[in-house]
Amino acid sequence: MGTFFRILYAGWLGFCVLVFILSLSMAYQPSFFESIFMASLLAITPYCYFLCIFKIPIDFEVWCIHHNQNINDFILFFKKYWLYYIFPLLFLVSVLLLKMDLSLLLFLLPFIWLYIILFKKLVCCIVDKLRA
Repeated sequence: MGTFFRILYAGWLGFCVLVFILSLSMAYQPSFFESIFMASLLAITPYCYFLCIFKIPIDFEVWCIHHNQNINDFILFFKKYWLYYIFPLLFLVSVLLLKMDLSLLLFLLPFIWLYIILFKKLVCCIVDKLRA
């Protein structure tokens, strides 16, 4: 099973590199650095979808099974993946404070799934504490 995920992961990274190369020509902006920034954001977005929807939850589940931990442990999940929650918030604040183009907020869509998982684990943690 691990080999399957490695092949899937490598294929997805290859796809992201291909999207990056193709989007360099499509993300034309008046400034060279803006076009590189937009092209890199376009290339990173599919990888973020893969990371947030498949890789992080599956890695956490495998890690919990391997270390005999509770899968619904909110604190453990937050400690292990706190950077994945902080960076989108910093990006959101920088877009809003620097008055950049609001269409850049569309690049935060993949991270909504991670926030849903975090909320689910928080609810499960609260329910477990109320039952005890």
